[in-house]
Amino acid sequence: MIDKDNQFYIVKPGGTPSGPLSLDSLKVMARNGALTREHLYCTEGAEEWRPVTELVIIHSATRLVAPVPGGRPAVPRKPSSHLVFSVIMLAFTMMFFQISAVFALVALIFALMAESSYSNGDMVEFEHRARVAKVWCIVSVSVTAGIMFLFALFLLA
Repeated sequence: MIDKDNQFYIVKPGGTPSGPLSLDSLKVMARNGALTREHLYCTEGAEEWRPVTELVIIHSATRLVAPVPGGRPAVPRKPSSHLVFSVIMLAFTMMFFQISAVFALVALIFALMAESSYSNGDMVEFEHRARVAKVWCIVSVSVTAGIMFLFALFLLA
């Protein structure tokens, strides 16, 4: 059982162990690319080394990346929080269709919350909030398109 107070030791195969390290230190190392899939870990008092990929807590903080042969570890691309799309929709709907601006504003709030989760290293929460922001962006586009359609229908009648 992994406890937040556990002390960890890590090692690359054939390397020298380093530690003790806290769980927060491991999360930071994983986020910065210093901890890769090749690393093994051991907790204080344990007798066997285990693959660091088994640490679910590390996966929730960041995505572990495989090292590039002969170079620095590959840096994962930051997933989209749909922040730009939310801002564009909010600006567009504020100018023309204020009623659907409410949906764009909700999308913007969730996109900003997703950005905050990413900054804190909480990838699970980031992915959830980014998904919700995307849904609200789609709702905003749909409502705006519906209003435009009704407006065009009214003008043609």
